[in-house]
Amino acid sequence: MHYIGVVFLFPIVAATPISGITESAQSPQAQAKPKGPMPVAPKRKTRWMERILATAPADVAEGRLSGEVTIIIEVGKWGRPSGCSILKSSGQKKLDQSACQGAVRYGRFHPAIDGDGNFVTSEYTTVVTYSAS
Repeated sequence: MHYIGVVFLFPIVAATPISGITESAQSPQAQAKPKGPMPVAPKRKTRWMERILATAPADVAEGRLSGEVTIIIEVGKWGRPSGCSILKSSGQKKLDQSACQGAVRYGRFHPAIDGDGNFVTSEYTTVVTYSAS
């Protein structure tokens, strides 16, 4: 067997700052830190709300069950739901559970940012309305 090795040599050049370019423009880490404070905001809410409704109990599609649930979604500092609670019940346990389970599974958020520019946990309140199509 014969092995052919290839070695690439590149000159080492010391990096020097270019005048007129700020430190934040040069450093991706400096750009990554957002300015705050900012509240939590949903990403593509229509899309994940449709997914919640699509996974509703069969009784909703059959017209035997309907209602409105107000939920509080606990949002982690990376924008993923970490929990859910019922603020106002529909009066139907199936609907309340379906709304919270769906929100935790499908919900996506831009996380909240504190005054120092750090991502923080937060809460988002929304209403899920179940009705026959």
